[in-house]
Amino acid sequence: MAFLAWFGGTGYLLTRHSHLLAVVSLLIATVAGLAAGFVVFRFMVKLVSSDDAPMKSEDYRMEGSLGTISMPIRESGTGEIIFSWQEFGGAPERAAIDGKPSRKAPKVVIERYEKGIAYVKRWEEFTK
Repeated sequence: MAFLAWFGGTGYLLTRHSHLLAVVSLLIATVAGLAAGFVVFRFMVKLVSSDDAPMKSEDYRMEGSLGTISMPIRESGTGEIIFSWQEFGGAPERAAIDGKPSRKAPKVVIERYEKGIAYVKRWEEFTK
C-alpha cells in the first residue's frame, strides 16, 4: 500500500509539475514507491516481531505451582484455591485443608491435576 501511494503520488506530481520525460518520471516514481514500501516493511517487521521464546508444554503444567486457599475445602470434598507465581495478599481468614479447619488460609502446592481438580498439600510439608 505504501508503494502504491508513493508511486502514484510521486508520479502524479512529476507528470503535472515537471518537464521530465515520462520514462524518467516513471523511474523516479518507482524508486520513491520502493523506498517507501521498504521503510514501512521494516517498521512492521519490528512491530510484529517477538523476542519471546515459544512456550513448551512444560510451561503449562500446574504441578508444583504455589497457591493459597480462597474457599474452605470441605472434609473429603473440594474447595477453591488461587495460584500464581507471586506472593498472595488478601487471603481469607478461615480455610480448611485435608478436612481439618484452619484459622489462617494456608499456602499450598499443587501436587497433581486431574479432570479439572487440583490435589494440594500444605506448603509446610514440602519445606520440612
